[in-house]
Amino acid sequence: ARAVLSILYNQYEKYDFYITAHTYEDFNNKHKIDGHQYDYDTFIKEKADCTIFIICKHVGDKTLKEYSLAIETFENTGCRRPAIFVYNDVSDVNDINQQDPSVLAFRKLIEGKQAYWRDYNGVDMLMLKIKEDLGAELTDVLEMRPSISRDHSM
Repeated sequence: ARAVLSILYNQYEKYDFYITAHTYEDFNNKHKIDGHQYDYDTFIKEKADCTIFIICKHVGDKTLKEYSLAIETFENTGCRRPAIFVYNDVSDVNDINQQDPSVLAFRKLIEGKQAYWRDYNGVDMLMLKIKEDLGAELTDVLEMRPSISRDHSM
């Protein structure tokens, strides 16, 4: 995800977008953003425009809590943020219905919610799907604010 966001940052920097990635692990180490120290939950509530969940064979309690927080924040912000993307690794699965019960329950939980669920098979496909999805989100922002550019002269 960090590699893809770096690519997108380079692609969209001319539009004055600030694109960066933070993982929940970053926040365990007294993570500071713009000089302010955030815990993970506060960052999601106050700053995150997008949350990405990458599922690898199992969904634990921490992921469920993070997802609930992201959905709650999305609803509390009038459905403006954060965009929620879930990527599910199906590389070891012949039949999606035979995945770990925690993954199947998580998929059912997000049905009907404002989240994007995408299955992927391998890291290259994951990177491509993240790039496509986030690129589409950034394009939507540009279409809503077409006058954004580094050149603000008239």
